[in-house]
Amino acid sequence: MEELRVVSLRYRLQAADAVEFQNPPPIEWETDAFQLRLEDGVATAWLKEHHSSPDNARRVVEKDLRLWELHAALQYGGSPDVSFQYESTQVREPPRPPAGAPQVIRLSAATASVSAMSATVHTTKTSYPYPPHDFALSDDVEVLWALYDGYRQGRDRLLPMAFTCLSRLQYSAGNRARAAKRYRIDKEEVLDRLANLTTNLGVGAEARKWDRNTSKLREPTIAEKRWIEAAVLTLIQRAGQVASKPDAEWPKIKMSNLPKL
Repeated sequence: MEELRVVSLRYRLQAADAVEFQNPPPIEWETDAFQLRLEDGVATAWLKEHHSSPDNARRVVEKDLRLWELHAALQYGGSPDVSFQYESTQVREPPRPPAGAPQVIRLSAATASVSAMSATVHTTKTSYPYPPHDFALSDDVEVLWALYDGYRQGRDRLLPMAFTCLSRLQYSAGNRARAAKRYRIDKEEVLDRLANLTTNLGVGAEARKWDRNTSKLREPTIAEKRWIEAAVLTLIQRAGQVASKPDAEWPKIKMSNLPKL
């Protein structure tokens, strides 16, 4: 018996309880490995490559879907509001003598259980998050997102998390000046400001460091917290852009691109 060929994979777009999509137009996305259409909450990916195993096909597609989820979280201000849940695989058996119509086999679905939507809807979106056309994963992106996500879930403090993200980019580039040049970020307005805030703010357990000047520190204001969070998300976004196109002349990130302090 000849091997089966995976034709397409089907996923359901799941939104957080606080998010509702209201009649968004379809989105299409094409990569080297598949063509995908997201419509009515269903994402169908048609494979370009030959895969006889649904598991192998899923590994290829879901690597990019996880990237889309991270990219969507950045679009939505750092909260991972959407995810793609696998539903089913469609395969076609190659023709064998005597020739006949190809048989379409529907594999059993493996859909994760989904809790009921909350009765209180906080956000209504009229479009789906756009796919990551100019965004790629790298070690820096994955580390920065893991740090931010740990903070978002309450496993880390804002100031140490933000300073560690800045340090990561500086280490990757060589120093802060080189990081500013590689990632096209204003050194004085953004990177130096981020370093200053994360070093000279924080009281008690929230402080990033302790020395004889610690007693002079103060808690960050609400505006400062929002600025630091936005700055970290901007660093992650730019790191993903540079990973996608290292030689591109990305627009320089300045203070005007971030919330007012």
